[in-house]
Amino acid sequence: MKRNSHFQRLSVFAVFLVFTIFAVSCKKNSGAGASTQTLRQYFSSASQYTLFNKALQRTGLDTLLGGAIPYTVFAVGDSGMIHSGYTSAGIDTTNIPRLRRTLLYQIIQGSITSASLQLYQEIPLTTADSGIQAYLEQNNFGLFFNGIPVAGVDSGLSNGIIQRMQTMAAPPVGDLYTTVGTIPSLSDYNFLIHYVGQYGSPGDYLRAASPASPLTVFLPNNTLFAALGWDNLTAIQQGGYFSNVYFWGNGQYYTCDFLGASNLFLNADQFGNRNYLWFTKDGYSFYPNTTVSNGIGNANTRYQIVLANIVCTNGVIHTFQPYSY
Repeated sequence: MKRNSHFQRLSVFAVFLVFTIFAVSCKKNSGAGASTQTLRQYFSSASQYTLFNKALQRTGLDTLLGGAIPYTVFAVGDSGMIHSGYTSAGIDTTNIPRLRRTLLYQIIQGSITSASLQLYQEIPLTTADSGIQAYLEQNNFGLFFNGIPVAGVDSGLSNGIIQRMQTMAAPPVGDLYTTVGTIPSLSDYNFLIHYVGQYGSPGDYLRAASPASPLTVFLPNNTLFAALGWDNLTAIQQGGYFSNVYFWGNGQYYTCDFLGASNLFLNADQFGNRNYLWFTKDGYSFYPNTTVSNGIGNANTRYQIVLANIVCTNGVIHTFQPYSY
């Protein structure tokens, strides 16, 4: 299901059993038992996690991490928290249920390290947020949580371990079709998927995906609509072939899959265009590898991924716009 022909996802249950190792005598940085400190005690005194700890305390989740049940916490340092929009003042004023749900999404029962995965393996993780899944992947470029780089294990503690991430991950808010309507920079595209024109609605593709057969979609943001001169609803309606423009492929692809200039095949559309995307080495910009006839560009056009790795219940969204040199 993951990656067209070169990767496969293993069973949720078979792989997850590998991770639920609660050994008391594990070595440092290998799981629970390396320190007499609990996760709660560590976060309360760690200078690099002052904002993450403040968020835990504001939501009451610090208590969860003070018990005997082992957890792996995919935590974010202060600079990453600020980058994700969680400043000290922001944590004081944020919606507590929403913040709690975000934190629970990065807490996994059991002890998980990079050694738990084989190279090129992706496994689903059942989070503490009512069983919603996140995805952990290991490739040549490191370990990734929903495509977000994981720097490594900070500490093995008496009741779990801490994996350090660059930024906060966002739990799914719904399926692909629903999620588009929650992203302000996709408001033009959101209008498009509700508009049924000469060639139908691209929303039909988004609704057709399922958790068992997910899609990865690259959706044009409002900046790209404006660059094409379709900066109002009337112009969008008159966009012709643009009514079906976006790039999509079967499976779940994250930006970590595009690192190192990879060529990703995306399915042919109803006009027979076989769209390939050639990614630059940073994984955040790409060229269509073949000329397409649906109005968005050709092999000489470069696009930049702006919002990446938006995980939905039936796939992943990346938004893109013209590349700024």
